[in-house]
Amino acid sequence: MKISTLFQRFYLPLKLRAASDHGRRLHLVSIRNFERFLCRPANLSHFSDDNLLGFLAWHLERGNSPYTANRDASRLLAQWRLACRLGLRKTWPEFSKLPEPRREAMAWSRQQLASLFAALLRQKGRIAGVMASDWWLALHWILWVTGERIGALLALEWSAYEADGWLYVPAEARKGKTADRVFRLSDAACAAVEAIRQPSRRLILPWDRDRSVLWWRYKKILRAAGLPHDRKSMFHRMRKSTASYYEAAGGDATELLGHSERKVTMAYLDARIVVRTHAADVLFDPRG
Repeated sequence: MKISTLFQRFYLPLKLRAASDHGRRLHLVSIRNFERFLCRPANLSHFSDDNLLGFLAWHLERGNSPYTANRDASRLLAQWRLACRLGLRKTWPEFSKLPEPRREAMAWSRQQLASLFAALLRQKGRIAGVMASDWWLALHWILWVTGERIGALLALEWSAYEADGWLYVPAEARKGKTADRVFRLSDAACAAVEAIRQPSRRLILPWDRDRSVLWWRYKKILRAAGLPHDRKSMFHRMRKSTASYYEAAGGDATELLGHSERKVTMAYLDARIVVRTHAADVLFDPRG
């Protein structure tokens, strides 16, 4: 049996019924990458520790990070384990994934945020009938005061917004699809949302182009603002900025972001903003 057949017949209906289209596509991409590594269609017989280790090395040879390699291999591992549980494969995986260096979170500084918001105001044209500058500004105000993910915000309907400043994000629009969230918007955020109320439409922030163009346009905005525009500086950097400044102001970023564990949140907090006590700040001078 081909791995792609296993995915369509068993893994998709059993494991990904509630997953987003994007999540499902990632699994298909991993299968295609595995087949590129093998230089042939991938069958269940290709599930082996040696092949998966070779697949990780294949990723590294192409300049991909250990994180990217591990994520791709993890999707294949999940399907391999399902094949074993279904009795379609007898040998279970035993190999270890690549060690991943822990990176410090990078949020936007106050000056960088000011440059970004100024660049948003200079955007030309229209998006779904809304002035592009207003569309981008509304998106970023909501990103700033909620810390929500871009995917959830693009799925919000006008019924989720109340003019008195409350924004309801249903579980179905959020990652994991397990919990609703309610946020109170600031006056400035409300004004930005009200500015894009017309023309009448179902979604608050409709994107009327291919989704890939969204990231391309955002890179152009960041570049125009004189800011980094690499993969780590996309919309998630706004989420990290909100978490870091909220935590620095005495808030609980874990609750704000909806994380189940504090250790997950720590990867979102910029140490330059959330000031921590360093050994050099408290240790005495050993010279006496």
